Formats: sequence, C-alpha cells, structure tokens
Amino acid sequence: MKLKIVFMSSNPHQDLNLEKEYREIDEAIKKSKYRDQITLISKLSAHASDLIDTLNNDQPDIFHFSGHGTKDNGALCFTGEEFVVVETNEEGEQVVTPHTDVVPASGDALDAIFELAEPNLKLVILDSCYSKTQADIIVEHIDYVIGMNHSIGERTATTLVKQFYRSLIDGKGIEKSFKQAKALIGIEHIKDKDVPELLKKSEDVKDIDFAKIEQEQKKSNNGGTTINIDGDITGVGVMLGGTLNQK
Repeated sequence: MKLKIVFMSSNPHQDLNLEKEYREIDEAIKKSKYRDQITLISKLSAHASDLIDTLNNDQPDIFHFSGHGTKDNGALCFTGEEFVVVETNEEGEQVVTPHTDVVPASGDALDAIFELAEPNLKLVILDSCYSKTQADIIVEHIDYVIGMNHSIGERTATTLVKQFYRSLIDGKGIEKSFKQAKALIGIEHIKDKDVPELLKKSEDVKDIDFAKIEQEQKKSNNGGTTINIDGDITGVGVMLGGTLNQK
C-alpha cells in the first residue's frame, strides 16, 4: 500500500502561485528514491469543509496545507463565498469588483478536526505564515507537525517543502529531511532560516522508514504480510484458495 500525501491549498486573494508549488513538490517526489511508494493528491482552492472531507475520505498519511495564515494567531485561511461589489466611480460609471470571503480555521476547530483524524495520519505540514500557533494545537494529536513561527516568503516556503519532500522520499525520515531543508534555506534564504519549526507529539514517536516499508511490502506481495506507515508488521497470513488465513 502506498503512502498517501494530500496537498491542499487555498488562496482567496489570488496572490500566491500555489499551483507552481504543487508542481515543484510533484517533481521533487518523482526524482526521489522511493517515489513508487507515494501517491500525491492535490486539493486546490479548498474550502474549510474540504478539510474534513479530505481527512475522512482520502485518509492521508501526510497532510500538507499551503496558503495564508493570519498574523494574530496563524489561522489557516480557506476560500469562502464568491460575490461581486458594485460601486459608482467619480465619473458616475458602475464598477463591478469580484470578491472572495476568507474563512479562518484555528483553535478549537482544528483541535477537534485533527483529534478525529485517522490514526495513519503521521505528519501535518502548515506551509503558511504564523502557523506554529496552530501547529502547537495539532501536535497534541499528530506525531509530527511543521509550522511557521513568523511570516515566510513564498520562495522560501517552496524551497523548504521541495527539499523536504526530496529528502523524505529518498529515505531520510521526517527529522533528518527537515534539518536538510532548513540547511538549504540557510544558504538560499538566510533571513527565514529559523522560521520553520518541527514539532513532535512525544519523544517516543516513530519516524518514517521507507526502506523498512519497502522491504515489508515485498513480503506482503509474496506472503501476506501487512504493515503500517512505521514499518511495523501488523499481521501475517498465507493465501489459500483466495482466502487470507491469519497465522
């Protein structure tokens, strides 16, 4: 079974090039060692309700949000209702301006949503300004969460996540991949090098081990072994006449 990554973006103000960021991540994964073990799903221009639907239906192992975060508490800014404003200018002409509501998600709402997420969800990435406030909440339920303790430039954020995924799918694990991505930021965007932070739910959580997952997946294909994202064997069986008999 492949590890599933959901890339969700929301850009109500249409001022970020998040489609480009998705393509950069997709390309980084395709060049990585364990790319055949990854399924990448995009959810662009997301509404707040899409967050719950995605966690329920797609059940990702890694959830990545990219977009704006509010300055006061790092709330994730989702796309709301679209409408137009009609105004009259100085010349007496009517001017029609399209607008999109911004729906912030934060605090108790995110706490409840991620508390109910499926247990396979291993990592949440909040690629938005000031999002560490929300990361501190989410990490109560999820093993690893990446958040930003200040504003971060779009180019810096893209550099971070591109290198992070490249290292992760090369088998470096979450913690080493994050360190390598931050090292690259220190070279290319030094003023933002301390903005991203990696949080852990506890010291005994297990990192992702792609080599072990691949090894056990081969056993599964040949002999019925079942594994989870940590590489733990959860069941062993043999196929007899199309029926799985547990040993």
